[in-house]
This record gives sequence, structure tokens and C-alpha cells, in this order.
Amino acid sequence: MSIRQALVDDNVETVKIKLGLKNDDQAFLRYGVSILTGESIFDFEMADLVDGGHDKQIDTISINEENGTATITIIQAKYTKSFESDVIIKIRNGLDWIFTTKRDEYKKLKNPALVDRIDDIRDIQRRHGPSNLCISVYYVTNAEGIDGISDECYDEMNKIHRDYDNDTFNQFNLNLISSNELIEAQEATNVKHKNIDVDVPVIYDVNNPSIINYQQNGVQSIICTLSAIELAKVISKDTKRHIFDLNVRRYLGLKGGVNSSIYNTCTTPERNKLFWFLNNGLTITCDHFDMVQDPDSPHIKLKNIQIVNGCQTASTLTAAYEAGALLEGTTVLARIYKANIENLVDDIVVTTNTQNKITPRDLRSNHPEQIDIQNIFSSYDFFYERKPREFDSNDSAISSNTFTNDFVGRAVLSVVHGKSGDARSRKGKIWSEHYKKIFMETQNAETLVLPTVLYYKVKQVLDSYDVSEGSQTRRYLVKNASLHIARIVCMLWRKSEDWKNRPKLEADYEKLLSGKVDVDKITNSALQVIEKYFTEVDDDPDLNSELKSSQFDNVIKAFVYRNGYMK
Repeated sequence: MSIRQALVDDNVETVKIKLGLKNDDQAFLRYGVSILTGESIFDFEMADLVDGGHDKQIDTISINEENGTATITIIQAKYTKSFESDVIIKIRNGLDWIFTTKRDEYKKLKNPALVDRIDDIRDIQRRHGPSNLCISVYYVTNAEGIDGISDECYDEMNKIHRDYDNDTFNQFNLNLISSNELIEAQEATNVKHKNIDVDVPVIYDVNNPSIINYQQNGVQSIICTLSAIELAKVISKDTKRHIFDLNVRRYLGLKGGVNSSIYNTCTTPERNKLFWFLNNGLTITCDHFDMVQDPDSPHIKLKNIQIVNGCQTASTLTAAYEAGALLEGTTVLARIYKANIENLVDDIVVTTNTQNKITPRDLRSNHPEQIDIQNIFSSYDFFYERKPREFDSNDSAISSNTFTNDFVGRAVLSVVHGKSGDARSRKGKIWSEHYKKIFMETQNAETLVLPTVLYYKVKQVLDSYDVSEGSQTRRYLVKNASLHIARIVCMLWRKSEDWKNRPKLEADYEKLLSGKVDVDKITNSALQVIEKYFTEVDDDPDLNSELKSSQFDNVIKAFVYRNGYMK
């Protein structure tokens, strides 16, 4: 067993304890999903889980829709120490069921969760078109590496690529993930901020203006050209990559098209001389800089340096340098800012991170209100994750006391603001159009904490239901309508939608926390309410479309009031 395999085993055991899972296979799956999706181990949607009978060697399918596009992540995790060609064959069969099998056929599958997810994907494909779908498929094990996989595995992978990586989708990729990739991805996010003071050589010619100093409104900046090799030396010495602590995304590796292109440019003779023109360069912040324009040794002295944009560029250059492939004469543009104004770094991060896809959630993670909310939750003895896997190494953080900012945003948007459809199906809106009212206009702490704890408790109740028997409507609602049900639970319990009366909110929160609220009973009542609506008002519903609809948010609220449930 390699060291990295042992590290994975240790991480799996940690996840098992934190989440209170029953076996190692479940813990390995949750660990792998967290690493590959960039989400917290605490932020797992049970609707994504399709593992079970007739699962076609697919454990989870997660879908993220945003601005007319969708990212679909398909994961098969096997807590074994090798890759098997039979599993890849079955994954290919699973993909065929998802994308090519006729509806009448896949509807016969005896795995309702998988059928639901196929329905969701087909609906998205119809609405957005396949050219707007990005499909990522992962086969994850605790193998030592992927170098020793069999020819049969490669043959089966090639078949999948031939059938699906053919310009039908915006992007399709199939990845084998071993202990090496798992640990590398985890280490990329497990860094803690520390000051980094460095001297970086610059390209300087006294006869050719090559440095721009600019100052306005108290902001000092300098634009200059760095030697790629000298930059890579600085980063290489920082083995834990603290220099990227304020970057909102970890290094994505060389598998993506952008980074592989960067690598090829900086390692190809003649073409490497064009690197400065072909790359957007770096954005660097620091507490202080001094430009030493010595013609024999020009360099810039940087105090507390952070590369806030250009992590992919800088990391790829460093990878090439450490491989001995980075060519002399490769240069890169750098914009350096002295961050001596409050919130300047946050603003720079938001406005400059556009080369690789950065989610609004990533961009908001360092904002002052997010830090304030983290402190609020801490005062209630809860952990609030601003960044995915922030508390993985904290033994006190377990599933019952740790909430991600995404989870909190969904709970507040649904329970407080009544927008369950957006909270369920358009999570990106939490970090864009709904962000201000969720996180910045909240008048008291209970408006954040109460709906979060309530939603967590409701999900626990729903997850405990055995819905293998009974109506298909009930089964679908239990798995997919937790946010809508949590909103109804709150209405039935509090008999009020007033979120400004702090004394009442404080009293309600104390009742909820002390167990004086029968969440099990009220959750069942709320489920019956939404079932009754679909029975009496809409007896042939498209449940997926209804739960996405903002109109349904208003309709179900009116139904609750009209039938006297709030009295």
C-alpha cells in the first residue's frame, strides 16, 4: 500500500465518523464526490444518489444548471485498489441508458432514483440542447495510480470516448481517479494563509519602457513582465502553494483544454516566445512592493504576495518547470496591486477571475458578510463553511453541526423568502440575484440560523422514510421536494411568515433546538399537504417542472392558506 492510499483510507474513516455512515463504501463515495465536485462532504443531495439495484454502475448523478447551460457529473466509486474493465463496460451501458435508450425502455428500470435522474437529464437536453451540456464521468478507486491499468480498460474507455466525445456535447470527459488524483486535489485546497515575502526578477530594459507605474485614489499598481522560469522558482519553493490562498479556485491540472494549451505553448520552441501575447497574465496583490530598477539585477520586492488571478497559468508554468520542460525566454505579464484599501482585494478577485469558469459562490467566499455570518454561526456553536472542505481537519465538525454557505442560502431562500423552486433548481441565483437579500439584508441572526437548522431536521426526517413502496408521487416528493416541504413545515409550525419579530424568532429557535417542536410529525403533515395539492388540484403533474416553477411557489402558499393550515 502506498502512502497516498493510506491517506485516502484515513480520510474515508474521517468522513465515516463525521457523517455517521454505516460502512466504508458509503464513506468512500461521499469522500470522492466531495473531492471531484468541489463541494463539502456535508453538502450532499440524496436526490443525486442512484446507487442500488439496477444502478448500471453509476452511484451519483449531479446536475448544475446555470444561464442556459448544464454540467452533469456522473460518478462510480469503488473502494478497491484497482480499476476493472468490467466496471467500465457497465458504465458505458449506464451512459447508453441515460442518453440513448428510448423512454419506454428506461422507464422499466427497477431503480426509480435512476429513472428520475434520466428524466431530469432528458428534460435539460430538450430545453438547452446537447451542445450546452458538459458531461464529466468519473470512475474512482483507491488504486495506487492509473499508470498500471490494463489494456482492456483502455479499450473500453476508448469505446466510450468514441461514442460520446464526438462534438455532440459541449464537453465530454471520462476520468479514472486513483489515490494520487484524490490526494492531489485535496491538498490543493487544504492550505492555510501565511505571509509570503519574495524578490521576483523582472524583465527590464533601460532603453525600452517595460514597466508601468500607476497610482490613483490611493491605489498603487505596477505592470511588468516576469520571467516564467523565475516565477516558477518562487512558486516551486512554496510547496504548499500558500501563494494561492486567496485564489477562489484550486489548480485544475493539465487535463482541461485551457491548461494543456498553456503547457504546450510554454514548452514548444519558438512558440514559447509568444506566450506573453497569448496569455492573459497574472493578477497579484501584496501589502507593499518596491521596484528595484537595477540594470544588472532588476527585481521587484513583494511583501505578503498573493496570486489572486492566474492560478492556472502560474501553476501550469510551475508544472512545466518542475518537469524540466519550461523553456528559457518564456515571459508572462503581471499586474501587481498594493492592497492598502479596505475590500480592494475582494473587488480585484471578483472582477479579474474570468479566464477559467469561476462560480459566483467561489467569488463570494472571502467577502466580509460571509466572514461575519461564519462568526454568527460560531456563536451558536455551529460551523459555517465559506469554502468547500474548510473544516475537514476539524474533528469537532460533524454533519449535525456543520452547514455550508450554499446549504444556508438554499434554506433561507426557500423557508424565509418562499422561493423554493430557485433554491432547488437554480442554485446559482443564490449567489447572484438573491445574494443581497439572503446574506446582506438579514436583520437578525435567527433569520439565518433557524431556517438552516429546521431544513436540516426536515431533511433528516425525509431521508429516514422508506419510499420503496407506495405512490410514485410520494416517493418523488420525498426525494426531491425537501426545500418545498421545509417551507410548509415552517408555515404549519410557526403559523406566521414574520421574520422581523426577533423575540418570537428567539423563542421559536429555542423550542426547535430543545426538541419541543415535533419535526417528525409536522414534516409528515407538510408532505401530506403537498400530496393533497397534487391529488386534488393537479392530478397529472409533471413533478419535476412543478418543483422548478416559481409559479408553484405561489400556488402552494395559497393552497396552504386557503385550506386553513395556518390557523
